[in-house]
Amino acid sequence: MNIAISIVGAIFILSFLLFSVWIFIAERKDESSEKKNVFIMFFVSFCLALIVTLVFGAGIFLLLGSIKMTNTFLDLDLTIKQIGFIFIGYLIFLFTIDNVIELVVKVIVGKNLANPVLLLLIRIFALHIIGLFIGIHQTSSFLIATVVALFIFLIEIYVFLREQDKNEAT
Repeated sequence: MNIAISIVGAIFILSFLLFSVWIFIAERKDESSEKKNVFIMFFVSFCLALIVTLVFGAGIFLLLGSIKMTNTFLDLDLTIKQIGFIFIGYLIFLFTIDNVIELVVKVIVGKNLANPVLLLLIRIFALHIIGLFIGIHQTSSFLIATVVALFIFLIEIYVFLREQDKNEAT
C-alpha cells in the first residue's frame, strides 16, 4: 500500500510542478492582460494536478486492490514483497507495452467486440508471464493475471458499449 501511496504522491507533485511551469510560461507570454496573482496560479495548478492524480490514483488503487483481493479471497499466501513486485511489474506493463499491443490489435482486428476479447486473452498471457518471471507460483500467477485482466476487460467493455450507445443516439 505504501508503494501505491508513494506513486500517487509522486504523480501529484510532478503534475503540480508541470502545471505550475506551464501556467507561469503562459502568463509571461500573455502581455495584453494584467499579471495574475501567484496564489491564483498555484491554486489552478493544484486543482489541475488533483484531477490528474485522482484519475491515475483510481487506476493504481484498482490494480493494487484487485491483486490484494485475489490474494485474500483465494488464499494464495503471497507476501507483501511479492505483491509489491507484481504490482510494479503489472504497472510498468500496463502503461507501456500494453498500449502498443492494444494499437496493434486495433489495427488488425478493428474496433469491434472481438478487440477487447482478444486483448483480454493477450493480457492474461502477458500478466501471467510477468508473475512467473517475478517468481510467483504458476497457479497464483495465473489467477492474479486473470482477475486483473478481467477488471480491465470489464472497464473496456463498459466504454465500448457507451460509445455504441452514443453512436446510435446520434
